[in-house]
Amino acid sequence: MPRTKKKITAQNKKPESGRNANGMGSLRQITRKGKEYWEGRYSVKDQLTGKNIQRSVYGKTKAEASKNLSKVLLTIDEGTYVAPSKQTLGEWLDIWLDTYITPSVKPYTLDSYTSACKNHIKPSLGAVKLSTLSALQIQQFYNRVLLRDKKLSPKTIKNIHGILHRALAQAVRIGNLHHNPADACDLPKIYKKDITPLEQDDVEKFLKAIQGTPFECIYQVTLFTGMRQGEVLGLTWDCVDFEKNTLYINKQLQKSQKVGGRTSLLLLKTASPG
Repeated sequence: MPRTKKKITAQNKKPESGRNANGMGSLRQITRKGKEYWEGRYSVKDQLTGKNIQRSVYGKTKAEASKNLSKVLLTIDEGTYVAPSKQTLGEWLDIWLDTYITPSVKPYTLDSYTSACKNHIKPSLGAVKLSTLSALQIQQFYNRVLLRDKKLSPKTIKNIHGILHRALAQAVRIGNLHHNPADACDLPKIYKKDITPLEQDDVEKFLKAIQGTPFECIYQVTLFTGMRQGEVLGLTWDCVDFEKNTLYINKQLQKSQKVGGRTSLLLLKTASPG
């Protein structure tokens, strides 16, 4: 004789929390493929259609299923419920790069983000479900994969962390995650290298060595202004004020990180587009 299904209504343990009536759940014992387990069912409003839909959580025992159901009902109470999804971190990174990063950053930055996702984050964490990604998994990724195995510098790890954190923060903002698991991660300490400026004798030797070379002017500007390479190469004649003996830094030359990538003259973040 087949086992009779039992149905037990789950009680609301915190009526003062103001639970939405649609969130009330129920428990039942079911048998599938010869295995018996418990199912907790609850209804929740679909954010797109506004209609109530039925979802389930499971457990090997009644107590386990009841515990899992109570956790879900609590998130509905608190307004932090996130619908279960099979979307992986790798799939989300692809969407994030295409939808939120490509239209808003410079080509060089996009290449950096894409490279970090493709070469570092996705090979190790890409197959993990976005909804189950934990701070521990991310921390172990930093410690074992990036620091120990790949021997990346703390500064590079910090950059990768910044990219992953930004992607997960966007997932939180649109409701795909409760919280950002990267918030709880510790990064390896960055030790700044001591900078040893050239002595006067060395400066004179350098100036003598570059005399008559095609890039003498560029070397001199770099030496005496401390400008970055992209800023020096981004100087145009409209940046030079001979009357005031002044250089205006408002753009920089950037090259795509891709092999054979093009160079672009881009406005600095602090510069007005005119």
